[in-house]
Amino acid sequence: MFYLQHDYDDPCYNLAIEEVLLEPFIKESDSSAIFRVWKNPKSVIIGRGEKFSNQVFSEKTQADNVPVIRRVSGGGTVLHGPENINLSFFLPFHLNSELKNLKSSYTIILNWVIEALNKSNNLQLNINGSCDLVYQEKKVSGTAQARKRHGILHHMTLLLHADYSGMQQYLKEPSKRPDYRSERTHSNFVTGIKDIQPNFNLQSFIQSLKTVLNIQSSLSLTALQEEKALLLSKNKYSKDNWNQTGKI
Repeated sequence: MFYLQHDYDDPCYNLAIEEVLLEPFIKESDSSAIFRVWKNPKSVIIGRGEKFSNQVFSEKTQADNVPVIRRVSGGGTVLHGPENINLSFFLPFHLNSELKNLKSSYTIILNWVIEALNKSNNLQLNINGSCDLVYQEKKVSGTAQARKRHGILHHMTLLLHADYSGMQQYLKEPSKRPDYRSERTHSNFVTGIKDIQPNFNLQSFIQSLKTVLNIQSSLSLTALQEEKALLLSKNKYSKDNWNQTGKI
């Protein structure tokens, strides 16, 4: 598996990179596995199949110049920002045939993260719902996937500090909730890792996760990948039609 740490101050470009790195799994059965760590500036990221009007207080995001961008994967709507990190796993099925099964893939990947958090910071999280990482029944990380013929993109947002006011202002309460959430609002349902453990060492966690994943070496985007991402950013992820309807 290869490691990529590449983020940009434009969330449209960051999401375009995800699609570019996923593209080989459509046709190529021998693609390499990649682990990416990245951050977005403050932005609302909506799931591929979500209805825009059900997810976002758009008048407030527009007034505050907070972009709302639809990603290529499923799942719900989340608030990105400098106080969380995003972990993306681009995993070909030849790496482990159990990744073909949705439930099994969640278990495999989330246990990698759980192991690294425990080894690096002595922090024990659990899996709840179908694919959330939780601490004492409060959500720390959510998961989304995009699945292609030869592999998957599995990405997750790991909250360092929870932006409770931003969630309350920009995100509507979801209609579909895991049972363990019950009727809790965003601010009562989530927490941040540094709110649990103030001395949490992020770099130690990343290094531990790279060890768990048996990272071979780092890589950079090629010039062609950067060009594709820039075009997608301009022609898709920055367009209202895609972000509001899911259509180009």
